[in-house]
This record gives sequence, structure tokens and C-alpha cells, in this order.
Amino acid sequence: MKIALLSDIHSNIEAFNAVLRFIEQKNIDRIYVAGDLVGYYYYANEVIDLCMNREDIFCIRGNHDRNFLGAISDEALMEKFTKKYGSSYLRSKEQLTTSQITWLKNLPTKLTTKLDDVTLTLAHGSIHDEDKYIYPNESTDTLIDQLSNSDVTVLGHTHHPFIWCNNNRYLINPGSVGQPRDQSALASIFVLDTSNKAILPYKINFSCERLKSDILRFDPTNSYLIRVLERK
Repeated sequence: MKIALLSDIHSNIEAFNAVLRFIEQKNIDRIYVAGDLVGYYYYANEVIDLCMNREDIFCIRGNHDRNFLGAISDEALMEKFTKKYGSSYLRSKEQLTTSQITWLKNLPTKLTTKLDDVTLTLAHGSIHDEDKYIYPNESTDTLIDQLSNSDVTVLGHTHHPFIWCNNNRYLINPGSVGQPRDQSALASIFVLDTSNKAILPYKINFSCERLKSDILRFDPTNSYLIRVLERK
């Protein structure tokens, strides 16, 4: 079985669709997403619609998903997050249906499953805390502490991909689909082959034209949102 491992889509439907096309070409069986479906960009309804309605996609919650849900009914919190991240949460509040919000609320913060003979655990930030960043250059002790009891532990949150192994157990971060921070406009995913436990990284090009146009429309003063897409 081939498994696509993704994280941090951040309402970027252009990147997500590019990844889904790639996944279809590779005949991948299942897709696991380590959180942050929403935040930063503007197409949360399209992203969530796909994740809700496809039987091969399995998701957990990330910190932005939690932040958005908290801000829906809290004007002060919504104002705080809008100043920090741009208008994506406001756009998501306008777009999402009651059933989409309920689906997002019901996502687990952690997921463990068995695929053939391989066990897999997903968390967002760290194995213990969805807000904590675990970067590739952490100390060995820190990385060991992030290993679950599964064969493969998947984290997200940093938008920086890495693969690390200790005693035949893997700690990985597939990077970000929607806002990669190691290379611009190249969605990052990993593919796990359960037949041999091989984990391969892939980079997938996506179009930024619609995204840049909407950033200038909705968040013209937030230069970071465009700058991160043009990072070399």
C-alpha cells in the first residue's frame, strides 16, 4: 500500500489540487493530513469539501484549525488573529457551512492507525503539544522524545520537511502543501510504501497567480503572504 503524508494545506486549494493530481498519477491508496487545513489563505471551503467527501483522506486538527474555531464566536480573538495572519479566518467564517465547521470541530488532535504491517501516528506540532515546533536540527534527545510507539510518527507545523530514524522507528515531517517555507511554490509531501517501509519525499509545483491576486485583494498590506511564496 502507498500512503501520501501531508500537512499544513492552509486553505491553498491550488497547491492541494496539484498534490491530488500528483497522488492520482502515482496510484496512491490513502492520504493522511497532519493538520492545519485552514489559515493564511482563502479557500477553506474547497479544501474542507475535498477532505470531507473523499473516503481516502484522513485528517487531524492543527493549531490554525483550533484557532479558527475559537475565533468564530470571539470577536477579540478574531481581530487578534486577523492582525497576525491576515483575513483568512474571516474569509473562512464567511465561506464554511455549519456541517463543514462541525466536521472540523470533530477532527482528532492525534491519530494512530495500522496500515498492512506498519503502524502510523500523526500529531501536529509535537507528539505532546500541537503548538510546539520540532525542527530538523533539534537535539537527538528531543527527537527521540517525539517518537511514538508506532513505526512512523508524522508531525507538521514547521513547514520544514525532514526524515529521521532511530532503532527502526521513523520521525518525519512532510513539510507544507500550502505554504512551504524551505522552497517557494513547491508543495512538499512524503509517500510511504508499507511493503518495504520506504519513505520518499516529493516536491510538486503549483500555480500562485490566483493566490497572489487574492492576497492583493484581501490582504494588500500583508507582504509576508506573497513573500513566502517567492522565497528562493
